[in-house]
Amino acid sequence: MSISIKKIKTLTVDLDAHPGSLCHIFNAFKEAFVYVQSSWAYEMGPDKAEVIFCVNDANKAEEVLKQMNKSPRISQAFYVEGDDYTGAYAEILNKVAAANININATDAQAVGNKFVAAFFADDENLEKMSALFGI
Repeated sequence: MSISIKKIKTLTVDLDAHPGSLCHIFNAFKEAFVYVQSSWAYEMGPDKAEVIFCVNDANKAEEVLKQMNKSPRISQAFYVEGDDYTGAYAEILNKVAAANININATDAQAVGNKFVAAFFADDENLEKMSALFGI
């Protein structure tokens, strides 16, 4: 099994929940040559949405978002990438649970033969994850 786990910087932004609000940000990133490695967007209520970005240049992305009158919140998460096989995600979750680490959110996908996942947690549990994964 080949797997890589790294700590990533994320930017979280509040959006209005209406058509095109996410597209507007992606277009601004495109114009500024900000490469989006991954994103998670979801509705938080009838008029509110939130998006989390992992980008190649967090400082540049933050600048673009501020120019759009957005207030990005910077935090960290863990990004896991490796070979996909039955139980790959379960193995990582087992390690996290055995270390008594609480995660606030996670997302996992497999494309082709590759598996990727993101783990979000509070600062205390991110420190525990750093120690667990030797990062």
